[in-house]
Order: sequence, then structure tokens, then C-alpha cells
Amino acid sequence: MHRLIACASLLALTAACTVAPHITTDVTRIAPSAVPAKPAGSDIQILTQSPTDRKFQELAIINAVTDGGSFSTKALSAILPTLKAKACEVGADAIIIRNVEQGGTPTMNQYGSQMPTRVYCVAIRFLPAS
Repeated sequence: MHRLIACASLLALTAACTVAPHITTDVTRIAPSAVPAKPAGSDIQILTQSPTDRKFQELAIINAVTDGGSFSTKALSAILPTLKAKACEVGADAIIIRNVEQGGTPTMNQYGSQMPTRVYCVAIRFLPAS
């Protein structure tokens, strides 16, 4: 009986724990010339569509994908810090999220894996008003 309670407690604790996902990124620069990097931790705006009130230049395409582990979180909020860090590296002021393929669905394989989350975005810098 005690063993059953201990196993149930351990299972509940394990199910409640999520860890930060391992995130793989791919950065493809598309600007004709390199823009200086911004300091790490700079404020990077997150947009869901291209700005219409300001001119901007597309600097890079940034793609990110989480791991398929069953205990790592697949939420977009867990991926944003990595996207912002990559945006700083290419000198961006903002990223435009173009597509999110939300993961987390079990793959029903013998390893208990989950579908990864994939995020596709464009890093931009704002141009001075003319």
C-alpha cells in the first residue's frame, strides 16, 4: 500500500514538472549588408504582423524548434527568449512572428515523445523617418 502511494506521488510530481526545452535555431541573413549586433538583453519587440506605421528593413529569417521530449514545455513563451537573443545578434529591433506550429501533442511512440513546437519569424530593424 505504501509503495503504491509512493509511486502515485512520484508519478504526479513528475507529470507536474516541466523543464525548459532544448531549442535549435537557424538564422539566415537576408540583408545586403551586416548590421552591428545589439547588446544581449536589448528590448526586442514581438510583432504578429508587419508594421504599417514605420519603415523597416528585413535582416534575417529566424526559425526555432523545440525538442520532442515529453517533459519539456512546448509553449511559445519558452521560445521567445531564444528568438530575442538571436534578434540581438543580427542587430534587430523587432521580430515578426510569421507562423507557429504548436507542439506538445504526443507522438504515441515507445519513448513518450511529443511533437516539437516550430516558430518561423523575420528579424527587422526600424529605419529612420525621412
